[in-house]
Amino acid sequence: MGRVLIYLRPYGKWMALAWLFMLTELIIELWQPLLMGKIIDDGVMKQDVAAIFTWGAVMLGASLLAFASGIANSFAAAYVGQEYGFALRTALFAKIQSFSLARIEQLSPASLVTRMTNDVTQVQNMLFMSLRIALRAPLLVVFGVAMAFVVHARLALVLAVAVPLSAVFLLWVVQKAAASFSAVQRALDRVNGVMRENLAGMRLIKAWMRKEYEEERFAAANDALMERTMSVLRLVETITPVLLIVMNTAIVAVLLFGRHHIEAGTASAGQVVAVINYATRTTAALSMFTFITMAFSRPRASAARLAELLEAPGERHGA
Repeated sequence: MGRVLIYLRPYGKWMALAWLFMLTELIIELWQPLLMGKIIDDGVMKQDVAAIFTWGAVMLGASLLAFASGIANSFAAAYVGQEYGFALRTALFAKIQSFSLARIEQLSPASLVTRMTNDVTQVQNMLFMSLRIALRAPLLVVFGVAMAFVVHARLALVLAVAVPLSAVFLLWVVQKAAASFSAVQRALDRVNGVMRENLAGMRLIKAWMRKEYEEERFAAANDALMERTMSVLRLVETITPVLLIVMNTAIVAVLLFGRHHIEAGTASAGQVVAVINYATRTTAALSMFTFITMAFSRPRASAARLAELLEAPGERHGA
């Protein structure tokens, strides 16, 4: 992975800027449930309209700042991703030009095309996700639970149980998916290889009337790609339903315990709403891990294939 990411060095300032905007958006998002609790306790419960408008205006201003930070973060992340993809493809093309014909045939032209196109795109997507939500989502989960403890420690204990259970399940899926995506990339190489051989030998295929044989050969490679892709997607798609079950159960538990604490006078309505809001935001952040898993599992295999190509010794052209 390090051999592939070395081309990010010229864009360090843009990456730092993207993370700065992301952290700004995150801080505001973590602050908003506290503002919502203030509106309920100081405004709604005390029937103070002035307090509702004051805290509501603060919340609106913070939301606008978070919106602007999110847009700036997306722009910086997209810029780094596209520039990095350009630099990586340039380096790969230069490396391929240094290979001999024998070396190119050994690596398989179909595999080289896949690495120059699909694999680079997968790594670009991973980079964009890293700068946009891959770091923001886990930080939101960790600090969301921490802020819930600041609001009301006893109610936050429910989240302290539900979140680790979800995290263990996510790690298991990521490990399984990483190995599966390597098989998907090999199957894609096979499809590209069959297509290239078919197009290169079209005259011979028509002359020897091998149309049916070639169709069967392509169908076999295509079916293998489809089956392997569907298998890994089924695994990844289990993330969201499982997370929703666990976290929605946690939210129901917070509501039940919150009612008890309100009646006992050990919690205010605003505190219960704030903890539920943190639980909801944590659930949304955990749900993002479906996309993050997709964005990281497959590119890990792609990055390994690109590093293999970049680390291959260059040769002079020859037989």
